[in-house]
Amino acid sequence: MLELCRALPEGHDLKILGKYFKPDVPCGEALTSFDSLASTRQWITEAGWMPDVIWVNCIQELKLGDELSQTLDPGRKIPLVVKIHILKNALTNSELDRLIRLDQLICPSEYGTRMWKDTYGFDVAVIPNSVNLDRFKPDPATRSRVRSKLKLNGPKDRLLLYIGRLNECKGINDLFYIIREAQAARPDLNYHLAIVGRKGHMPRDFKQQIANFRPPNISIHNFSERPQEWMQAADVMLVPSRWEELFGKVIVEAMATGLPVLATNRGGIPEILKGILSRFVMDCPCDPKQWGLNIAELEHESWAETLIAAAQDYAAPKLAQQYIELFEAVIART
Repeated sequence: MLELCRALPEGHDLKILGKYFKPDVPCGEALTSFDSLASTRQWITEAGWMPDVIWVNCIQELKLGDELSQTLDPGRKIPLVVKIHILKNALTNSELDRLIRLDQLICPSEYGTRMWKDTYGFDVAVIPNSVNLDRFKPDPATRSRVRSKLKLNGPKDRLLLYIGRLNECKGINDLFYIIREAQAARPDLNYHLAIVGRKGHMPRDFKQQIANFRPPNISIHNFSERPQEWMQAADVMLVPSRWEELFGKVIVEAMATGLPVLATNRGGIPEILKGILSRFVMDCPCDPKQWGLNIAELEHESWAETLIAAAQDYAAPKLAQQYIELFEAVIART
Protein backbone atom coordinates (compact mmCIF):
# COMPACT_ATOMS: atom_id res chain seq x y z
CA MET A 1 0.00 0.00 0.00
CA LEU A 2 2.85 2.40 0.74
CA GLU A 3 4.12 2.08 -2.83
CA LEU A 4 0.69 3.21 -4.03
CA CYS A 5 0.77 6.18 -1.66
CA ARG A 6 4.01 7.39 -3.17
CA ALA A 7 2.65 6.90 -6.69
CA LEU A 8 -0.59 8.89 -6.31
CA PRO A 9 -0.73 11.88 -8.69
CA GLU A 10 -1.29 15.41 -7.44
CA GLY A 11 -4.81 16.08 -6.21
CA HIS A 12 -5.25 12.69 -4.55
CA ASP A 13 -4.53 11.83 -0.93
CA LEU A 14 -4.57 8.55 0.95
CA LYS A 15 -4.77 8.45 4.74
CA ILE A 16 -3.76 5.15 6.31
CA LEU A 17 -5.30 3.78 9.49
CA GLY A 18 -2.97 1.02 10.57
CA LYS A 19 -1.46 -0.54 13.66
CA TYR A 20 2.02 -1.27 12.38
CA PHE A 21 3.19 1.76 10.42
CA LYS A 22 6.29 3.67 11.39
CA PRO A 23 6.01 7.42 12.11
CA ASP A 24 7.44 8.37 8.71
CA VAL A 25 4.46 7.15 6.67
CA PRO A 26 4.84 9.10 3.42
CA CYS A 27 1.16 9.78 2.84
CA GLY A 28 -0.13 11.69 5.85
CA GLU A 29 -1.29 10.55 9.25
CA ALA A 30 -1.32 6.97 10.43
CA LEU A 31 -3.43 5.85 13.36
CA THR A 32 -1.39 3.56 15.59
CA SER A 33 -4.45 1.75 16.95
CA PHE A 34 -8.04 1.49 15.81
CA ASP A 35 -9.52 -0.93 18.29
CA SER A 36 -12.97 0.63 18.33
CA LEU A 37 -15.34 2.54 16.12
CA ALA A 38 -15.51 5.39 18.64
CA SER A 39 -11.74 5.92 18.84
CA THR A 40 -11.39 5.77 15.05
CA ARG A 41 -14.21 8.26 14.45
CA GLN A 42 -12.72 10.58 17.05
CA TRP A 43 -9.30 10.42 15.41
CA ILE A 44 -10.76 11.19 11.96
CA THR A 45 -12.84 14.07 13.33
CA GLU A 46 -9.86 15.61 15.11
CA ALA A 47 -7.73 15.20 11.98
CA GLY A 48 -10.25 17.42 10.17
CA TRP A 49 -10.84 15.45 6.99
CA MET A 50 -13.63 13.37 5.50
CA PRO A 51 -12.90 10.52 3.05
CA ASP A 52 -14.56 10.24 -0.36
CA VAL A 53 -14.00 6.46 -0.29
CA ILE A 54 -13.20 4.02 2.52
CA TRP A 55 -10.82 1.31 1.37
CA VAL A 56 -10.50 -1.75 3.61
CA ASN A 57 -7.35 -3.64 2.66
CA CYS A 58 -8.13 -6.86 4.55
CA ILE A 59 -11.38 -8.61 5.25
CA GLN A 60 -10.58 -8.82 8.97
CA GLU A 61 -11.33 -5.08 9.26
CA LEU A 62 -14.56 -5.30 7.26
CA LYS A 63 -16.74 -4.67 10.34
CA LEU A 64 -14.99 -1.40 11.17
CA GLY A 65 -14.98 -0.25 7.55
CA ASP A 66 -18.68 -0.97 7.19
CA GLU A 67 -19.54 0.90 10.39
CA LEU A 68 -17.46 3.90 9.32
CA SER A 69 -19.11 3.88 5.91
CA GLN A 70 -22.57 3.95 7.50
CA THR A 71 -21.98 6.47 10.31
CA LEU A 72 -18.94 8.66 9.67
CA ASP A 73 -20.68 11.34 7.62
CA PRO A 74 -24.23 12.06 8.86
CA GLY A 75 -26.78 11.97 6.08
CA ARG A 76 -24.84 9.89 3.56
CA LYS A 77 -23.14 6.55 3.14
CA ILE A 78 -19.46 6.81 2.21
CA PRO A 79 -18.58 4.32 -0.56
CA LEU A 80 -16.88 1.21 0.81
CA VAL A 81 -14.28 -0.77 -1.17
CA VAL A 82 -12.69 -3.97 0.14
CA LYS A 83 -9.62 -5.75 -1.22
CA ILE A 84 -9.37 -9.44 -0.44
CA HIS A 85 -5.97 -11.07 0.05
CA ILE A 86 -7.11 -14.50 1.21
CA LEU A 87 -9.42 -17.26 0.05
CA LYS A 88 -12.06 -17.74 2.68
CA ASN A 89 -14.10 -20.89 2.27
CA ALA A 90 -16.92 -19.78 4.53
CA LEU A 91 -18.13 -16.39 5.70
CA THR A 92 -20.18 -15.77 8.79
CA ASN A 93 -23.68 -14.41 8.23
CA SER A 94 -22.52 -11.08 9.64
CA GLU A 95 -19.58 -10.88 7.22
CA LEU A 96 -21.80 -11.85 4.31
CA ASP A 97 -24.30 -9.13 5.19
CA ARG A 98 -21.55 -6.55 5.28
CA LEU A 99 -20.08 -7.69 1.95
CA ILE A 100 -23.50 -7.40 0.34
CA ARG A 101 -23.63 -3.75 1.45
CA LEU A 102 -20.21 -2.76 0.15
CA ASP A 103 -19.77 -0.90 -3.14
CA GLN A 104 -16.84 -2.78 -4.69
CA LEU A 105 -14.83 -5.91 -4.00
CA ILE A 106 -11.24 -6.15 -5.34
CA CYS A 107 -9.05 -9.24 -5.70
CA PRO A 108 -5.40 -9.40 -6.88
CA SER A 109 -5.96 -12.28 -9.32
CA GLU A 110 -8.47 -13.69 -11.79
CA TYR A 111 -8.28 -16.96 -9.87
CA GLY A 112 -9.42 -15.31 -6.65
CA THR A 113 -12.12 -13.41 -8.51
CA ARG A 114 -13.57 -16.65 -9.88
CA MET A 115 -13.50 -18.26 -6.45
CA TRP A 116 -15.37 -15.42 -4.77
CA LYS A 117 -17.82 -15.03 -7.63
CA ASP A 118 -18.56 -18.76 -7.86
CA THR A 119 -18.94 -19.12 -4.09
CA TYR A 120 -20.89 -15.98 -3.24
CA GLY A 121 -21.92 -14.42 -6.55
CA PHE A 122 -20.06 -11.15 -5.99
CA ASP A 123 -18.88 -8.97 -8.86
CA VAL A 124 -15.16 -8.58 -8.22
CA ALA A 125 -12.65 -6.22 -9.87
CA VAL A 126 -9.10 -7.46 -10.46
CA ILE A 127 -6.16 -5.23 -9.49
CA PRO A 128 -2.87 -7.06 -8.82
CA ASN A 129 -0.64 -6.22 -5.88
CA SER A 130 2.08 -3.72 -6.67
CA VAL A 131 5.85 -3.86 -6.32
CA ASN A 132 8.21 -1.04 -5.39
CA LEU A 133 10.60 -1.00 -8.35
CA ASP A 134 12.91 1.49 -6.61
CA ARG A 135 13.47 -1.07 -3.88
CA PHE A 136 13.33 -4.34 -5.80
CA LYS A 137 15.93 -4.06 -8.54
CA PRO A 138 19.32 -5.61 -9.35
CA ASP A 139 22.19 -4.49 -7.14
CA PRO A 140 25.60 -6.04 -7.95
CA ALA A 141 27.24 -4.65 -4.79
CA THR A 142 24.59 -6.19 -2.53
CA ARG A 143 24.79 -9.44 -4.45
CA SER A 144 28.52 -9.66 -3.85
CA ARG A 145 28.22 -8.73 -0.16
CA VAL A 146 25.49 -11.25 0.71
CA ARG A 147 27.13 -14.07 -1.22
CA SER A 148 30.46 -13.37 0.45
CA LYS A 149 28.85 -13.81 3.88
CA LEU A 150 27.69 -17.25 2.74
CA LYS A 151 31.14 -17.98 1.30
CA LEU A 152 29.69 -18.25 -2.21
CA ASN A 153 32.42 -16.43 -4.10
CA GLY A 154 33.28 -18.88 -6.85
CA PRO A 155 31.96 -19.18 -10.43
CA LYS A 156 30.54 -22.63 -9.64
CA ASP A 157 28.50 -21.46 -6.64
CA ARG A 158 24.71 -21.25 -6.97
CA LEU A 159 22.37 -19.75 -4.36
CA LEU A 160 18.80 -21.06 -4.17
CA LEU A 161 16.32 -19.02 -2.12
CA TYR A 162 13.06 -19.58 -0.28
CA ILE A 163 11.33 -16.64 1.45
CA GLY A 164 8.03 -17.15 3.25
CA ARG A 165 6.21 -18.77 6.11
CA LEU A 166 7.65 -22.03 7.38
CA ASN A 167 4.38 -23.89 6.95
CA GLU A 168 3.75 -27.26 5.33
CA CYS A 169 1.18 -25.68 3.00
CA LYS A 170 4.03 -23.61 1.55
CA GLY A 171 5.84 -26.80 0.52
CA ILE A 172 8.84 -26.26 2.77
CA ASN A 173 9.26 -30.00 3.35
CA ASP A 174 10.04 -30.38 -0.36
CA LEU A 175 12.98 -27.98 -0.26
CA PHE A 176 15.48 -30.53 1.07
CA TYR A 177 14.68 -32.99 -1.71
CA ILE A 178 14.77 -30.28 -4.37
CA ILE A 179 18.31 -29.14 -3.54
CA ARG A 180 19.48 -32.75 -3.35
CA GLU A 181 18.13 -33.42 -6.86
CA ALA A 182 19.61 -30.17 -8.20
CA GLN A 183 23.01 -31.17 -6.85
CA ALA A 184 22.66 -34.63 -8.39
CA ALA A 185 21.79 -33.09 -11.77
CA ARG A 186 24.83 -30.79 -11.72
CA PRO A 187 27.53 -32.30 -9.48
CA ASP A 188 30.00 -29.83 -10.99
CA LEU A 189 28.18 -26.95 -9.26
CA ASN A 190 27.99 -26.02 -5.58
CA TYR A 191 24.38 -25.41 -4.57
CA HIS A 192 23.43 -23.60 -1.37
CA LEU A 193 19.82 -23.13 -0.19
CA ALA A 194 18.95 -20.14 2.00
CA ILE A 195 15.58 -20.48 3.77
CA VAL A 196 14.32 -17.13 5.07
CA GLY A 197 11.36 -17.24 7.47
CA ARG A 198 10.39 -16.96 11.11
CA LYS A 199 12.69 -19.45 12.77
CA GLY A 200 10.56 -19.42 15.92
CA HIS A 201 7.59 -20.75 13.92
CA MET A 202 9.21 -23.84 12.41
CA PRO A 203 6.93 -26.92 12.44
CA ARG A 204 8.20 -29.88 14.42
CA ASP A 205 8.50 -32.12 11.36
CA PHE A 206 10.55 -29.44 9.59
CA LYS A 207 12.97 -29.32 12.51
CA GLN A 208 13.17 -33.11 12.36
CA GLN A 209 14.00 -32.99 8.66
CA ILE A 210 16.82 -30.55 9.37
CA ALA A 211 18.17 -32.94 11.99
CA ASN A 212 17.86 -35.93 9.65
CA PHE A 213 19.48 -34.28 6.64
CA ARG A 214 22.15 -32.35 8.56
CA PRO A 215 22.73 -30.42 5.33
CA PRO A 216 25.92 -28.38 5.18
CA ASN A 217 24.61 -26.54 2.12
CA ILE A 218 21.37 -25.27 3.71
CA SER A 219 21.12 -22.24 5.98
CA ILE A 220 18.05 -20.88 7.76
CA HIS A 221 17.65 -17.18 8.46
CA ASN A 222 15.09 -15.01 10.20
CA PHE A 223 12.82 -12.73 8.19
CA SER A 224 14.60 -9.56 7.18
CA GLU A 225 13.22 -6.06 6.64
CA ARG A 226 15.25 -6.09 3.42
CA PRO A 227 14.16 -9.22 1.54
CA GLN A 228 15.32 -7.62 -1.70
CA GLU A 229 18.92 -8.20 -0.62
CA TRP A 230 18.38 -11.96 -0.59
CA MET A 231 16.73 -11.75 -4.01
CA GLN A 232 19.55 -9.64 -5.40
CA ALA A 233 22.05 -12.25 -4.20
CA ALA A 234 20.25 -15.43 -5.31
CA ASP A 235 20.33 -17.38 -8.59
CA VAL A 236 16.90 -19.05 -8.36
CA MET A 237 13.91 -18.54 -6.05
CA LEU A 238 11.79 -21.55 -5.08
CA VAL A 239 8.04 -21.26 -4.39
CA PRO A 240 6.83 -24.87 -3.92
CA SER A 241 3.41 -23.93 -2.50
CA ARG A 242 0.85 -26.67 -2.03
CA TRP A 243 -2.09 -24.44 -1.24
CA GLU A 244 -3.95 -22.13 -3.61
CA GLU A 245 -1.96 -18.89 -3.60
CA LEU A 246 -4.27 -15.95 -4.22
CA PHE A 247 -1.44 -13.95 -5.80
CA GLY A 248 2.22 -14.45 -4.88
CA LYS A 249 3.77 -11.03 -4.37
CA VAL A 250 7.17 -12.51 -3.55
CA ILE A 251 7.28 -13.81 -7.13
CA VAL A 252 6.80 -10.33 -8.59
CA GLU A 253 9.40 -8.88 -6.23
CA ALA A 254 11.91 -11.50 -7.29
CA MET A 255 11.17 -10.86 -10.97
CA ALA A 256 11.85 -7.15 -10.44
CA THR A 257 15.36 -7.98 -9.23
CA GLY A 258 15.92 -10.19 -12.30
CA LEU A 259 15.71 -13.41 -10.27
CA PRO A 260 14.17 -16.51 -11.94
CA VAL A 261 11.36 -18.12 -9.91
CA LEU A 262 10.28 -21.75 -10.02
CA ALA A 263 6.75 -21.98 -8.57
CA THR A 264 3.89 -24.45 -8.44
CA ASN A 265 0.77 -24.00 -10.55
CA ARG A 266 -1.40 -23.17 -7.55
CA GLY A 267 -4.04 -20.46 -7.49
CA GLY A 268 -3.08 -17.21 -9.17
CA ILE A 269 0.61 -18.02 -9.69
CA PRO A 270 0.25 -18.93 -13.40
CA GLU A 271 -1.25 -15.47 -14.00
CA ILE A 272 2.11 -13.97 -13.00
CA LEU A 273 4.40 -16.50 -14.67
CA LYS A 274 2.73 -16.37 -18.07
CA GLY A 275 3.85 -16.32 -21.69
CA ILE A 276 7.53 -17.10 -22.00
CA LEU A 277 7.75 -17.27 -18.19
CA SER A 278 5.29 -20.17 -18.05
CA ARG A 279 8.29 -22.52 -18.29
CA PHE A 280 8.92 -21.64 -14.63
CA VAL A 281 5.52 -23.03 -13.54
CA MET A 282 5.78 -26.51 -11.99
CA ASP A 283 3.20 -29.18 -11.28
CA CYS A 284 1.88 -29.73 -7.78
CA PRO A 285 2.44 -31.99 -5.91
CA CYS A 286 6.11 -31.31 -6.25
CA ASP A 287 8.37 -33.66 -8.21
CA PRO A 288 11.79 -32.89 -6.68
CA LYS A 289 13.66 -34.53 -9.56
CA GLN A 290 11.96 -32.32 -12.15
CA TRP A 291 12.60 -29.25 -10.01
CA GLY A 292 16.24 -30.25 -9.72
CA LEU A 293 16.57 -30.65 -13.50
CA ASN A 294 14.95 -27.26 -14.13
CA ILE A 295 17.22 -25.58 -11.60
CA ALA A 296 20.26 -27.18 -13.22
CA GLU A 297 19.26 -25.75 -16.61
CA LEU A 298 18.60 -22.20 -15.43
CA GLU A 299 21.10 -19.45 -16.07
CA HIS A 300 20.31 -16.42 -13.92
CA GLU A 301 21.85 -13.80 -16.16
CA SER A 302 20.10 -14.92 -19.35
CA TRP A 303 16.63 -14.34 -17.84
CA ALA A 304 17.20 -11.11 -15.91
CA GLU A 305 16.17 -8.67 -18.64
CA THR A 306 12.96 -10.58 -19.47
CA LEU A 307 11.96 -10.86 -15.82
CA ILE A 308 12.57 -7.20 -15.06
CA ALA A 309 10.50 -6.18 -18.09
CA ALA A 310 7.61 -8.43 -16.98
CA ALA A 311 7.67 -6.90 -13.48
CA GLN A 312 6.86 -3.47 -14.96
CA ASP A 313 3.21 -4.57 -15.19
CA TYR A 314 3.10 -4.37 -11.39
CA ALA A 315 4.68 -0.94 -11.02
CA ALA A 316 2.96 1.15 -8.34
CA PRO A 317 2.21 4.19 -10.60
CA LYS A 318 0.44 1.96 -13.13
CA LEU A 319 -1.69 0.25 -10.49
CA ALA A 320 -2.35 3.51 -8.63
CA GLN A 321 -4.07 4.77 -11.76
CA GLN A 322 -6.24 1.66 -11.84
CA TYR A 323 -7.30 2.30 -8.24
CA ILE A 324 -8.10 5.93 -8.98
CA GLU A 325 -10.26 4.98 -11.96
CA LEU A 326 -12.07 2.36 -9.91
CA PHE A 327 -12.67 4.72 -6.97
CA GLU A 328 -13.96 7.44 -9.28
CA ALA A 329 -16.39 4.96 -10.86
CA VAL A 330 -17.58 3.86 -7.41
CA ILE A 331 -18.14 7.48 -6.32
CA ALA A 332 -20.01 8.28 -9.54
CA ARG A 333 -22.54 5.47 -9.06
CA THR A 334 -23.20 6.00 -5.34
